[in-house]
Amino acid sequence: MADTVLAAYIDAFVRRARATGSDDTVIDDPGLVGARRAGGERLSLLVTDDRELERLRALLGTAQRGVIRVLPAAERVEKLLDEERRWSTKQVTAMVCDDLATIQSVTLPGDLALAEIANGPDSPSDRVDLIAATTLAVDADPAAAGVSAAEMAADFREMRPEPGLLAAVDVLGAVRATGGFRVFGPDASVFFINTQRGWRRRGVGRAMTETALHRARLAGAVRACVDASEAGVSIYRSLGFQTAGPVAQFFTR
Repeated sequence: MADTVLAAYIDAFVRRARATGSDDTVIDDPGLVGARRAGGERLSLLVTDDRELERLRALLGTAQRGVIRVLPAAERVEKLLDEERRWSTKQVTAMVCDDLATIQSVTLPGDLALAEIANGPDSPSDRVDLIAATTLAVDADPAAAGVSAAEMAADFREMRPEPGLLAAVDVLGAVRATGGFRVFGPDASVFFINTQRGWRRRGVGRAMTETALHRARLAGAVRACVDASEAGVSIYRSLGFQTAGPVAQFFTR
């Protein structure tokens, strides 16, 4: 079963790479899948084993930033990235839900209300400011240390296809939690799940996760793959996700 779930995770990552945009070069080789931006300065890769170690080494020579996910079988690749000091790492769990039909709309706890986040100059004026949302995310996520809210916002503005970004706001309009999703045909990913420290343990994070998945379903997705943090694993499992396995996630900016 675990092998089947992992295969689904890898297949979804390949489809996602193919949908990212015309400026990207799709990489779909044994052991190495993903995409790189024109010129090679930005990478989004999944490394499944060590077969393309030397090609990855060459890609790293031109890469300025990105995210590289490494599965346990790629031990030499993980060692290479560990030795590259500009790449930071965190451990996540790859998880897959093959049927989003069970995900329903939920109500946020307390007096919180759901709002959409502005992600460009043409966004409606009543949307939540993107910098306010990314500021909360940087403060809430220890893995974001050293990343500015402006840098995170710039990354979101460059994403293709464009992400859906959501915020939970209190009665004064202050952002207390965030959530995001992207849809790639039948596939979805969920990310940007953050809750302000004083609002944790109230079900806010779970509600934002369900809301992002529900929005992805409304946008046409039928399944979803996520890289879950330690705190998020139990939430995703309760929502019908299955574990594909551990992933070492390397990132730099």
